[in-house]
Amino acid sequence: MDKKQVAGIVSAYLNRNQVPATELAAVIASVSEFLNTLGQVPAPPEPIMPVVSIRVSIRPDFLICLACGHKSKMLMRHLQAAHSWTPDLQLAKHGRGRVEGGRAVLEAYLMGSGGGGGGGGVGHDENGFSIVQG
Repeated sequence: MDKKQVAGIVSAYLNRNQVPATELAAVIASVSEFLNTLGQVPAPPEPIMPVVSIRVSIRPDFLICLACGHKSKMLMRHLQAAHSWTPDLQLAKHGRGRVEGGRAVLEAYLMGSGGGGGGGGVGHDENGFSIVQG
């Protein structure tokens, strides 16, 4: 961190904003602290333990939410409504990263062409309605 950078930022801020003299030290400290944190990678969130195992959470006719155990055919809607999560955020919270091409694999499984025999799964027809195959 460079003192000239802090002075320049604080000076520009003070030119446009009125700050009492008693708060000037807090503004300088805040800018200095912020500049010190730039470029640092935040610590990854600690994974939480899912309610059910990931293997058990995928069933032929429904999916189970890892956070609360809710059974649903439309898990994305549940994650957004109940937890304000995206599917990627749920994977990150449970210590799983985004798998490259994972959506294509998931879609292939949901439409029943995911291999493994049986061809069962939850999918959608051309109109977007959920269908259960198998």
